[in-house]
Parts: sequence; structure tokens; C-alpha cells
Amino acid sequence: MFIHHLKGAAALLLTTGFLSGEVIAFPTLAKASSIAVNLGSGGLENNFLEEGPATIGWAFHVSRTLLVTDLGYFSAAPSGLLEAHQVGIWTSDETLIVSAVVPSGTTATLDQGFRFVPVSPFELGVGDYVIGGFSDPNMDEFRFQVPSVTTLPGLTVNGPRYVYFPDLAFPFVDPGPFYKFGYFGPNLEANVVPEPPTAFLILPVMIGGLLLQLRHRKELR
Repeated sequence: MFIHHLKGAAALLLTTGFLSGEVIAFPTLAKASSIAVNLGSGGLENNFLEEGPATIGWAFHVSRTLLVTDLGYFSAAPSGLLEAHQVGIWTSDETLIVSAVVPSGTTATLDQGFRFVPVSPFELGVGDYVIGGFSDPNMDEFRFQVPSVTTLPGLTVNGPRYVYFPDLAFPFVDPGPFYKFGYFGPNLEANVVPEPPTAFLILPVMIGGLLLQLRHRKELR
């Protein structure tokens, strides 16, 4: 009898909602990912790295959880990338979270001027991060001094980063505001993870209250 009452009460909550009488909507993720940073017109393109091979990129802040699905690199030439590029994302304390290799040529998927490869989907929670892509000098061009960018909701670009090193490495050097938003080389694709509705958040509390009420009634019998 106790289980029967609990199932009926829970079903009523799930199908009619709380107080407002609205149906409870459970959060779902969109299937298609979006490019994290879409570059506006203008700015410069260059492939000159003065001191040799380097990891270039940009710092960013996340204020809403993102589900990252792809990593990419800027592809200026119609014939694709001249070389493969390793791309990685780090936390602000230099911990590498994920990396992938964007192959040369046109194999990787082209989206808004960047070529992307899929990665195992993972969440970026609220916090500060750096994305970087490794490049040899005088090879593929990257964009910088871009006047404006459009980003996913909850993502803020916090400026360019780089480091000279013969392999993918945390790009900790900040060249200053002259270079605008970043060195776009690397980019990512992601979904914004929907926040659960208020009714969904208080569901466990309501069911807990029902459990206590039903138990109390059973003790009184």
C-alpha cells in the first residue's frame, strides 16, 4: 500500500507539475554543436612565428556549463591545412583536459573558416580555461587583431596566449591588448548545457516530503 501511494503521488507530480499546474520539462541537449567563437570581418592573417614552433590560442571564461564535442584549427586556404595541428584545452592551472589532432588537407569538417575533428564529449564547468594549437612557422595562417567576435552564450574570450616550444604546450604568455581577442588558430564546438527548471530541482524535496507524510500516516494506523 505504501509503494502504491508513493507511485501515484510521484506520477501526479511528474505529469502535472507543482503549484502552477504546468507540465515539468526535463532538460535535454541539442544534437548539433555550434562554433564557440565566430570571427567578425577584418583583422589580420599571418603565419609568421618569429622564434620558431609555437602553441598559439586564447584564454576564455565559462559562466554556463558547455558540452565540448569538437576541436579545430583555422583553415585559410581552399586546399585545406598545410600541416596537421594538435589542439588542446587547459584549465587555468595548466592541467591539460583534452587534445586532438586536426589533420592536414581537407579531411576535417569545415565550419566558419575552421576545420574540426570530433572528441569524446566532455563538460567544461564554470571557470577559466585556455585553448591552444601547435603550429610550425611559415605554414598555416592564423587570425588576430579581429575587431569583433560572436561567442556561445556563457563564453567570454579573455585575450591571446602563446608560448614558443617544439611541441604542444600550455600557452601562458599574454602579449597584451594590442592583439585584441586572441590568436585564432584553435577553436572549439560545443553545446550550452541547459539549466534544469525550478520544478525539476525541487522534485526530490517534494518526494521526500511525501515519503515523510505517508510514513507518518502508516504509523498512526
